[in-house]
Amino acid sequence: MKIKIFLLLFLFNFKPLTSIYADALKTCNGNVSILHDVLVSNNKSDQNLESRFGQVQKELNNVFDYYKMIKIIYGSNWKNISEDQRNQLGKIFLKYISFNYSKRFHDINNLKFEILSTEELNENVIIIRTNLIRLDNQNLAISYICSKQNNLIFDVLIQDSISEISTKKSEFRKTIQNEGPTGLIQAINKIIKVN
Repeated sequence: MKIKIFLLLFLFNFKPLTSIYADALKTCNGNVSILHDVLVSNNKSDQNLESRFGQVQKELNNVFDYYKMIKIIYGSNWKNISEDQRNQLGKIFLKYISFNYSKRFHDINNLKFEILSTEELNENVIIIRTNLIRLDNQNLAISYICSKQNNLIFDVLIQDSISEISTKKSEFRKTIQNEGPTGLIQAINKIIKVN
């Protein structure tokens, strides 16, 4: 009888613990896998761009640290803008990422990815090296820079050299300098053409 009571108490207490620590089991590798699954699904979809874009955005919301990304892109003047403007920039940058992935990864013949390795760059950052497998055997190396603090991706490297953050920082520099957050939001909205 005592054993049955103990087992019931154990099972009763175990369930909440599983739930509490479920998020802790989520890894950077897991988020990269989610991203790859989303891209493969988007690639096969018969839906129009606007529909695919909405679905991709929903999924990538918990994969990318888009707030950190736009903060780095915006640069030192980030401290001079309001919290409301920061939130608006974060949301529009998530839309921008989602739109680009929806558009770029569609109707690619036999799209496949493979995770090659995971390496700790320092106590805060992990790099996950992957390949986009191509039919011509000229695989494209894609690496994801991920925070150990929240397991979210905050940069993407193509061929281990071209940083998405650096590219966007350069692309948006003049708009940020001349037009500030409002101008950047308007510029991104023009690019994505989905409001």
